[in-house]
This record gives sequence, structure tokens and C-alpha cells, in this order.
Amino acid sequence: MNPFGRCLHPELSSRLLLLLAVTCVSCAPRSTPATIPTQQAELPDSATQTAVGSLSAPPDQPELSPLVESDEPDPILRKIDPIQILVENSGTRIERAEHLFQEGRQEEARQHFDHILRDLLESGFPFSKHPRVVKSYYEIVARIQTLEVAALVQTRGDFTPKMEAGFLDEITRHNIFSIAVDPELGEIVTEELELGRFDMPMIINKRVVRFLEYYMGPGRHITEQGLKRSGKYLSYFREVFNQEGVPLDLIYLPHVESLFKVTAYSRAHAAGIWQFIAGTARTYDLEVGWWVDERHNVELSTVAAARHLRDLYDEFGDWYLALAAYNAGPGRVRRNLKRFGEIDYWTMVKRKLLPRESRNYVPAILASILIYKHPTTYGFSVQTDEPLQFEKIAVSHQFDLRVIAEMIGVESATLAKLNPELKRGITPHTDQPYQLRVPPGKAELA
Repeated sequence: MNPFGRCLHPELSSRLLLLLAVTCVSCAPRSTPATIPTQQAELPDSATQTAVGSLSAPPDQPELSPLVESDEPDPILRKIDPIQILVENSGTRIERAEHLFQEGRQEEARQHFDHILRDLLESGFPFSKHPRVVKSYYEIVARIQTLEVAALVQTRGDFTPKMEAGFLDEITRHNIFSIAVDPELGEIVTEELELGRFDMPMIINKRVVRFLEYYMGPGRHITEQGLKRSGKYLSYFREVFNQEGVPLDLIYLPHVESLFKVTAYSRAHAAGIWQFIAGTARTYDLEVGWWVDERHNVELSTVAAARHLRDLYDEFGDWYLALAAYNAGPGRVRRNLKRFGEIDYWTMVKRKLLPRESRNYVPAILASILIYKHPTTYGFSVQTDEPLQFEKIAVSHQFDLRVIAEMIGVESATLAKLNPELKRGITPHTDQPYQLRVPPGKAELA
């Protein structure tokens, strides 16, 4: 049982698939639709009439003139390929409809789309016997899809990640080393450490105490925000870190990285609650693309973060060096060890062999562990958010979240918050159905 939410996997219902066909937001079907006629192979009497486009023309589109107006048989007509006429006429009509769509007359164009597709389906030519008709049908569906998806993306504008400062960005506004250290606070921390309730190596020094003073003083507001948000995720983090063999005390690392903001995006282009840069994210199989950025997917990015931390520890054999490598990159730590021998993190800090942010990183994490494990000891009383709960539905096509939200009766903003990795509010087209998170009790409505 995933403590992060019930995970159901029902397929989208026929209602959504029908809406998909009407709005043409999905990819072209890969198999013959059930609605395609499969009657006998004989050429129907109406085939020539359908081929020239007189069947079911949109109300505002004049019927095309028949090829032959005389009742007398014409030898030229007998040589005409009615399927070729049907395909060519469909191509002409879709071009007209595309122009309407691009001119902003989208509803009018959609009426034409519907009529063109219906004429192909009702032409009387059995699809099983006439692959050219099938090919024309799917090519037109693909052209309609391209227009519709482009229009959806355009309504959302260009995606530009919003810079959301994490803790390390926030403390640059303060001179952390100007904060006076309260001797009594040091004694409190020492008592906590003596109790031994940690699975991460803990140390008390002036740097750690200064960060505690900051959390309790100038940084109290943002610390309270982090404590509040953390309630959504910590139970899931514990499960993942336990499975991956990573100290559970490190589930509080996001306080320093992102203040538990799933949408955090730093000046260094690190994203998500665990602040992955794109290269590291892809190393751990997180997709960072045009439609989807899985650095913002809490489930997947948490697994990636746990494995990355474990790999760094396996390489350096020390959790403080592993954390420094998580922040500054393993290359920096490797070079320091190669040049100066087997020195520890605190020696690197003293010699200023790490960037300033990395010199603050481990003390900030150790201080956050102390506060998150025992908030009342340090004067915090925060009502944390409820654990995030959701169900999942398998989405096999590209859908705008607004369409799905309407079908299951929720606000589109709710779906967007549950699926922050969808950069443009549209599910991607993938080989496997996309697992979309929905509020509890809503999966069965899809």
C-alpha cells in the first residue's frame, strides 16, 4: 500500500474517448475504429456521388458540381477512379477547413472536420478492401490533431519556469555569520545528540548552531512554511528512503533545497522538490522534455533522489561528502580528494575548497534535521498539511487537463497541482498509458 495515495489504474471511459474523437486532441488511432463499415466489397451505387463530396456537406459549404450532368453514359466517367476522387476531394476540403481554423474560425472548421471524416466513413467503400481510404482517413485525423494540439498549447503561452527560491537562496539575503550564538541553544542541541535518536551522523559546531538561530529568528517564517508543506510528503519519503537504504533523517533535505515546494526552480535551473539539474535527472531516468518534466513529479523524483544519495555515499563512504557532492557535484569532491588526499568535509570547508553554498549546505541540513524531528524543542508549533492522497487513471492519448477535469467534476487547477510535471497542462502521447493522478473517488468516473 502506497502511503502517498491509493493507486488505481482504470482506463479512461468511452465518454472521454468519444470527446477525444470530437475534439481531435488525440493521436490517430492505430487500429481500425469499431465504427468503420465492413460491408460487402461491391461498389455501391452512391460511391461516385460520395467521391465528389456531395454527401453530408457542411451547411455553409456549397455542394460540388457533379462530374457528369447528362443521363447518357460517358466513357470518360467509366475510366474515373471513384476512390481517387474521394481521396483528392477530402484533401481539398481539409485544406479549406485548415484555413478556417488558422483564421480563428475554429468552431466552423470543426464542423467541416466532422463532415469530412463522416463522409469517408459513410462512403460505402469497405475499409478492409480499400486501404487508400483508410490511409486518407488517418492522415486527415493526424492533420486535425496537429492543429488542435497546437491551438491548446498556444492558449497556454510559452512555458517559462517561475523562479521559486529555496532556503539557500533565501539565506543569501542575510549575513548568517553575523547572528550571535546563544550558549543555551548549544546546550539544548548537545542534549538532543546525547539521546542518540538519529540515523544520520550528527555533529554540533558553531555553523550548525548559527543555522538553528537563523531558523528560529530571521528565517522563522519560511521554516514554518516548510514544516507545514512537509506533511504532504514525509510518509512517502520514509517509505522510499527505507527501501533504498538511505538514512531516514535525510528526508528533511528538501527544507534546504526547496522548502518542500514541488514547483521550485532555481537560478541554476535545478527543479522540483529535490532540485535536480536536467543532466542528473536524466541519469536517474527522469524525463525532462517539452511536455513533461518529471523533476516535479514527487513520486519519481523522490526515488531518484534516494538512489542518487545512496550512489554518492557508495562512492565517497561518508554522508557529509555525499551531501557536498549532491550540492556541488561529485566532480568537485573527487578533485579535492585527488589533490589533497583523504580529507573530510569540514576540512574542505575550513580550507574553502567548496563553493560558499556547499560550505553552508551540510550545517543547514543538520540544523533542519534537529528542528523537523523535534520542532517543539526549538519553539515551533505548526499544523502540518495532510498527507497527499490521490488515485490514478491510465490516459492513453493526449488530453487537456481541462477536458478531464470537466469529465470527472473537479477544478482543472486541482489536476494541475496533482500533476505538476505536466508542463503545458496536457498529458503526453507515450507508448505506455500515462498515469494521471486524480482526487480520491474520481478515478471511477473517468
